[in-house]
Amino acid sequence: GSVRIVFPVLTYSVRDAEGNRVERRGLCSGVLADAGEELIASGGWVKPTVRVYRRRPTGNELRLPAQLSTPILMVGPGTGVAPFLAFLQHRRELVRAQAAKADGAKQAAGHSHLFFGCQHQVGDFLFADELEEMERDGTLTQLHTAFSRDARDSASAGEWRSCRLNVNYVQDLFIGASARIQQLLLKEGAYMYVCGDGSSMAADVHKELLAVLQVDCGKGAPASSGGEAEALLAKLAAAGRYAREIWYG
Repeated sequence: GSVRIVFPVLTYSVRDAEGNRVERRGLCSGVLADAGEELIASGGWVKPTVRVYRRRPTGNELRLPAQLSTPILMVGPGTGVAPFLAFLQHRRELVRAQAAKADGAKQAAGHSHLFFGCQHQVGDFLFADELEEMERDGTLTQLHTAFSRDARDSASAGEWRSCRLNVNYVQDLFIGASARIQQLLLKEGAYMYVCGDGSSMAADVHKELLAVLQVDCGKGAPASSGGEAEALLAKLAAAGRYAREIWYG
């Protein structure tokens, strides 16, 4: 078997004793990057060794619903997409196993939506080929993407008086999918997962979800205020249906 690791390389600069600026890499990401660069430079002939230690599950990890038929909503910009690729691979195998069962024992897979964002479609879109293939074969119901630095009018992209202009982040995809998100979360028992940066992305995604729950999609808004929307999300979180795995740094 094999394990694939996706990670950003932490880089920073410090001053040495003479006051010169020295570029440094993070300890763990630097070791992994060095190993990868050695493998690539050798054309695959050199096989670097990286020790991996298995940690016992804490019970707080992101986990798929017990039933294959339960819909899932996944928000994973950047390297936060990693667990959701695993989710989709696992679901695909479950569907294949279902196909071998007698008709009466088969269980259809619930809808799955992945919201992915990065700076540039070319160069930053992690696992693009696999995700697009999963959308084509039905493993993934819909792939929603946002590329924040690929604005049609890049010259005008940026911020003005604290307002973003022509810069699309993953949470900006929610409003266009408000009706579907409401239907899946509140009517069909979907689970929602968020994975990635905790310094800004997770808070921005949460804020946009609150806004989505206050949108009237034709049958009245699920929540009439931010407080009511917050209570709805808290209820989902308590039931394990709104789960986040976020990090800072």
